Amino acid sequence: MKVSASDRDLIAVMRQYFAAKTELESLKAQLEAARQTAGEATGAFYDPCQNAE
Repeated sequence: MKVSASDRDLIAVMRQYFAAKTELESLKAQLEAARQTAGEATGAFYDPCQNAE
């Protein structure tokens, strides 16, 4: 089976997409763990006016 250049480009883009998606999920989990550790309410923790860090 021959793979065209456009197929290889699509595969490369999809790999980048799934890598970014995995990284985003990891960052979300880290933020939520930090919020729970701090014992803060969701609205206060994610509000940049109240939580400059």
